[in-house]
Amino acid sequence: MNMSFKDNNEYGKIRVKDIIISPATLKDAPIMSRLYLLAFEHSPIRSIFLPQYTGMFGETYLRAAQTNKAKGLKRDIVSTDVVLKATVQFEDENGKLLQAVAGFAHCTPPCGPRKRTLWEWILSTIVFPIYNFFSPIEEAPVERHREIQEIFQYQLNATFGLGGEAYNRRYWHLHILCVDPDWQGFGIGKKLLKWFCDKAAESDSVVYLETSSMGYPIYLAKGFRVTSSFSKVIDGVDLCVPGMIWEPKVPQSSNT
Repeated sequence: MNMSFKDNNEYGKIRVKDIIISPATLKDAPIMSRLYLLAFEHSPIRSIFLPQYTGMFGETYLRAAQTNKAKGLKRDIVSTDVVLKATVQFEDENGKLLQAVAGFAHCTPPCGPRKRTLWEWILSTIVFPIYNFFSPIEEAPVERHREIQEIFQYQLNATFGLGGEAYNRRYWHLHILCVDPDWQGFGIGKKLLKWFCDKAAESDSVVYLETSSMGYPIYLAKGFRVTSSFSKVIDGVDLCVPGMIWEPKVPQSSNT
């Protein structure tokens, strides 16, 4: 990849040389938390999920990032899921080669969460609870958390349960994909999404996600289709997160 010069709010005119997809590590937690907040800053459901709410994903990397305790830890993300980051290599107007983490994605594979290592168990059950006790995180009310989980569970059942369009199919559950607004338009989200779609094609499975009104047209353009839709008013906000899937195209047999 080698794009002509294009504007970036933070770096001015830049030329993207490459976008590298790689596993995120715990030291990336602060930047991923910042990207998470930036990407959804103007979402109509911001008041429900942001700025401190972590219950939706329940992953330690978000808790660690928000308490700012992960900067010195270089172990892998304390998560049993797949967490990828997108690092952009680019040139500025003066030809200087730079790089920046510009997006990330978090997904559960069809085989389910992997087994935690001993180090991850220690961090998630001992270290971070102690951190959070002395530096508590603002959580959403329990009732709100329950309502949101019910919506997501309904969408899953409507898609993969009996009578659903993807009944009993194996799936990669894409929980979140976000790109720094300063880096949108460079193909970063597309490359992250392609990684999971390629994996789904290799394993005869589909990619499933819940999206907002912001993400809906983007995923629709990438070949996703709506399989379930349910909305509920929470704190005066109409929370509508349709379930969508992408599935590999079946090669058509040619008549000879």
